[in-house]
Amino acid sequence: MSIAYDTFIPSVLASALPVEPIGDKIIPIPEITNHGAKTDTNPSYTQDYGKGVYSDTHNTVDYVYSGVYIINTLTPNDSEGHIFNFGTFSDDVSINAYVWNATNEVQTLSSKTFIGDTSNIDINYDTITLKPTQEILVTITASADGDPIIDGTVTSNYTTTATPIKVQGSRVLVWIFEQNKEKSDSFEFLTNISQAYDREYRTALREVPSFKANRSYQLIDQEGYALLNEYARKSFKSKYSFPLWEKSKYFYKELTIGTTAIDYEEIYNESFEDSLNILIYKDNRNYEVVQIDNISGDTINLRAEVKNYYDRFQIVPLYSGFVKNISIQNINKYSTFDVQIITNQIPKENGNIPFTTYNNLYVNDWIYTEEQSREVTQDTNIITSGMGLFDISENRFYNNDIFGIQHIIDTTLLEDFKAFIFDCNGQQKPFWLLSRKDEFEFLGFNGTNYSQILIDSYTTATGFNDAHIYFLDAEGNYHFRKVTNIDNTANYNFTLTLDTALASDISVVQTGFMLLVRLNSDIVTIEDISSRTHKVNLSCLRLHREEKEL
Repeated sequence: MSIAYDTFIPSVLASALPVEPIGDKIIPIPEITNHGAKTDTNPSYTQDYGKGVYSDTHNTVDYVYSGVYIINTLTPNDSEGHIFNFGTFSDDVSINAYVWNATNEVQTLSSKTFIGDTSNIDINYDTITLKPTQEILVTITASADGDPIIDGTVTSNYTTTATPIKVQGSRVLVWIFEQNKEKSDSFEFLTNISQAYDREYRTALREVPSFKANRSYQLIDQEGYALLNEYARKSFKSKYSFPLWEKSKYFYKELTIGTTAIDYEEIYNESFEDSLNILIYKDNRNYEVVQIDNISGDTINLRAEVKNYYDRFQIVPLYSGFVKNISIQNINKYSTFDVQIITNQIPKENGNIPFTTYNNLYVNDWIYTEEQSREVTQDTNIITSGMGLFDISENRFYNNDIFGIQHIIDTTLLEDFKAFIFDCNGQQKPFWLLSRKDEFEFLGFNGTNYSQILIDSYTTATGFNDAHIYFLDAEGNYHFRKVTNIDNTANYNFTLTLDTALASDISVVQTGFMLLVRLNSDIVTIEDISSRTHKVNLSCLRLHREEKEL
């Protein structure tokens, strides 16, 4: 029997046929003719997916097959075989597939076999009968509940053949505990530093920092502890979606089933963006995960319909990560536990760096500076002998001059400060610190030359060589200048020449040195003091050579 090519073969296989020519050797087929139209074939299919013979006669092709095929509708010509990859998901997902009976017999499903990590994977039929050459559309589903890793084989067993497919994917579980105690966030950058005798060279090795979140919770009922016990059992191999409760938005109104849009009632999209996964949450029994399609004005448009009804709710941004450790104290009804979360997904920040600039670098003039410290060490080699000290050799021209700073930050300014931390990119980019020590007293100008000032100094004249200094006026404005010359150095009364003149009527209330520094660590941690205030400790290394070159 000769059957027309386009009648016999389903359309999804028109460009890639699982055909093996007669004989022991596979012969590549560059093209075959189908009613005058040329169709390329893919000779990379092997006999695992069917056998056949062909003959080109009067623009038709005769086939003899013995197989049933399940073909991914997304990648019907996948030369690697029938692989169904669900990707990473936190809600039920599905992939459509064609089941094609490529035999001349009726094929009836007898059973389905699941091998490997295939928990809660299914094909949406229990019984199926396929006529010869019949093709039907089915759905392969993976539910959100189940083991975190999907990596196995599903085999559908028909009358004369078995049809295996590969399934892969990763479930993301929702870390549903509400934030009710303190937290800290650590951002870990990665910088390569090459040290020379009098300077250093810095290269950032990571585009964005890794993010470690330390969260502390208090459990007030046995239900919460039972949930924690379940999470602790599987947390170290599971990927989770962690709600950012501090960025959530409350709604005291209804949300109905089938809704595809949420109105803010006010402009409040700082924490949300297109394609972001969000949690619609009422309590730890009533919630679901949806994805934002786009944000238009004050409306969040969703990619899928809301599945549940809520009389009130909040929406919470989600980020994905892994649990590194869980520490549980006082294991009873009122347990507390700490958890460390690791992720490379950085929560969206919309802060504006709050600092002014000088020489295109930010000046850290944060008002809420709790304390400052300083440590000076030498980088030397000390060679000793049996008689005692023998020699000292310097590895660096400048001492290691490290400043410690503790900032107190209000919640409303937290994202602004994070923007500054991200701009520093760890140890890579330097910034300015203000000494705030009044190292010299401003006495006035040298006549009408407003670029020359008279000072009474508490330090030696050499301390002003190529120094950068600042003046704080009575209105709270900073003025930054570089010293280009020093005269009249008797009795600590100096005349300094500045690179730019000051205003003739300036009223100076504070003076000091400007210090060019970089972060001395690639790790920056922001801790909660309360729900409204936060603390960050910065260790900063002074860059003497670069400072003088600016």
